[in-house]
Amino acid sequence: MFNQNNSLIKSEKQRGWVARLVVLLVILALGAAIYLNLTTISDQVRAWMFHPSSAVASLDSQLDLTPTAQRIFYASTPSIEGASTLDKTCPQLEVGNPILGCYAGGAIHIYNITNQQLAGIQQVTAAHELLHAIWERLPQSERNSLGTLLMAEYKKLNDPELESRMDYYQREEPGEMTNELHSILGTEYPNLGSELESHYAKYFKNRAKIVSYNSQYKSVFNNLNSQVSSMQADLNQELTNINTAEVQYQKDLATLTSDINDFNRRANNGYFTSESQFQSERASLVKRSNQLDAEAANINAQVDDYNSKLTTYNQLLNKLKGLNDSLQRIPSVEGAPSV
Repeated sequence: MFNQNNSLIKSEKQRGWVARLVVLLVILALGAAIYLNLTTISDQVRAWMFHPSSAVASLDSQLDLTPTAQRIFYASTPSIEGASTLDKTCPQLEVGNPILGCYAGGAIHIYNITNQQLAGIQQVTAAHELLHAIWERLPQSERNSLGTLLMAEYKKLNDPELESRMDYYQREEPGEMTNELHSILGTEYPNLGSELESHYAKYFKNRAKIVSYNSQYKSVFNNLNSQVSSMQADLNQELTNINTAEVQYQKDLATLTSDINDFNRRANNGYFTSESQFQSERASLVKRSNQLDAEAANINAQVDDYNSKLTTYNQLLNKLKGLNDSLQRIPSVEGAPSV
């Protein structure tokens, strides 16, 4: 009887020890889970506490974010700011590369562009900066694998404009090339391959919508630049034609003037032996004079047409300058902006 009770006591102790071990393991597992998801928990709390402005809430709706992306977006306390405020957090680093937003200090800052011709630009900027916030939260192993995919796509695109932009980032933000490509390719380029598309689908329900916003506002710049380039070529050709015609006109006028003076000298000296000879030469000179008058009128018409086109050309330049000025916090230059 004594041995049996002793066994029972021993068994109870073992069960108690096992139970405590299970509890300890559960606590450790929970602790590990909490540690591993600390950023997610922190983001959720910050997102709950954030109260978006109506403009920011509208951006959220227009970007069509997944719940994960929306949590990170609101956790990054996005704000739409004027130039003076943005200067403090997103400094302009180079002329010709307007900064339309940034992700700094864990927060998303977006430039308040009010020019209605550039509809879509704030949406692209917001999505671009959101992808920076997302990149910051990715484990290094995932960044490495994404970096390989992004660099492969970058080389495949072989886009001189994109290469120029990446040169800027390599100068101003060395070591951030894949981070920037992650934001640029994700918001501006379609058809990135199944692996990258699967990655971006975690955050955008319809990434094509973001790309269309980018095309929408950049087409305004592209169309204007195309018109300006075309008109500039036409004006240069017209000016060449006018100058060539003017030179020829002056030569013909000098020759005609010399021939008229010679005709008058001969007429005064009794050179002509008959009225018909006199009238024939005179008629030829009058015809040439009339032809030169017509040529002068034609040149003047060309000049008027040139001046009219030049006025239109200058209006296009002013329109393009106005678009650039609406993006710049420093003197404007031509070219579509980067974010």
